[in-house]
Amino acid sequence: MIKYIKVDKKGYIYCSDCEQGRIQKVILKKIQKEVYVCEECESLWFSLEEIILKKSDFFTGYLEDEGHITTEGFDDWDSILENGKFVQFDEVKDTIEKYKIKVVLL
Repeated sequence: MIKYIKVDKKGYIYCSDCEQGRIQKVILKKIQKEVYVCEECESLWFSLEEIILKKSDFFTGYLEDEGHITTEGFDDWDSILENGKFVQFDEVKDTIEKYKIKVVLL
């Protein structure tokens, strides 16, 4: 579980791994699954609660393991995923309050 989470003036939460990128909702088109990915370091979570409670996975590694891309890479990202909005503080507020996570305003 993380000890604190950074939130900017627009209410976007930042990655607890690299502390540089916002966390974005991403839809994996083939399986219609929503995941959460850091825009900078590609940390990956499978639910909003996991962002607070669990260690992240690596997005590209997950896509390779699941057969969405090969180890040589992939050029047509639009065919396998759809980028959504960035995660807002209000979406994780209850979990943050429940586990008494410190909020750092940027």
